[in-house]
Amino acid sequence: MESKKLERVFDRVRLSREREDAILADLTKKHNEEVSNMKQTARRRVPAAALAAAVLAIVLAGTAVAAYLSRLTVTPYEGGYKVRTEAKNIPQESLPADLRERAAALGGKSTHLPFGSWDEAEAYLGREIADNARLDQMTKGECGGIASGDTEAVSAPCVILLSAHKGLPDIIEVHASFRENLCHFSVEAVLIAKNPLLDGDKAIGFTNTLADLTGTETYVTPSGLETTIVTSQEDVFGTVYTNYEAQFILNDATFRVGTSVNERQASGEEALALLKEVLDAYE
Repeated sequence: MESKKLERVFDRVRLSREREDAILADLTKKHNEEVSNMKQTARRRVPAAALAAAVLAIVLAGTAVAAYLSRLTVTPYEGGYKVRTEAKNIPQESLPADLRERAAALGGKSTHLPFGSWDEAEAYLGREIADNARLDQMTKGECGGIASGDTEAVSAPCVILLSAHKGLPDIIEVHASFRENLCHFSVEAVLIAKNPLLDGDKAIGFTNTLADLTGTETYVTPSGLETTIVTSQEDVFGTVYTNYEAQFILNDATFRVGTSVNERQASGEEALALLKEVLDAYE
């Protein structure tokens, strides 16, 4: 079985949709050529904290910048899917001084910052990303990992992954996990810090080819929040897992809220219904 990976692409300037698709296709082709001779005997499951396994920066100068804001699309890609989001970038001056100082020390690396809860992470950032009363009813899980700037592993109920670019905050990811009965939920919110050297905002392209896409659903919450629920399946050591991931933009953050189950844990209908309950609690 060919080795697969998750990729997140951050565009430094906006291109036409056709040009971006061509670039992503070229990147994928080159990657596939590199791994075409690599085989693995068993498929390894990737934890939620490692979803940003690869970050590719595309720096293209002299291109007109398009002013698209708050738009999200999900399309099939290489058996899996790709997500493109366009959300307003966060001004550097609105970020906490401590975070900017950490980014300056990191240079172009990344690091994890542990917190006891989602609320604590929001307080540190000085902004309300999105609270959720339904998730607050669940049991907190643990997130963690090791980034290039860390000296040891980090594990906490909520973790901020800070990536820096030339000494400035670049990508700010907030990760948390929760569980209720046999359903485990991962929550990720991604904020993009504005680059003062660019005239426009950066967009995000996230590609997932680890699982096989089986369907998408547009789900609108009672408050009017529009989400795209992606359903996919993957075989992990002979056990088939069904993944339900909701993609949406809220308060200038790109969200991915998801759960993964197999029939021995819980039914897919139960997991999907619970996911929608969580989505309904976002306002």
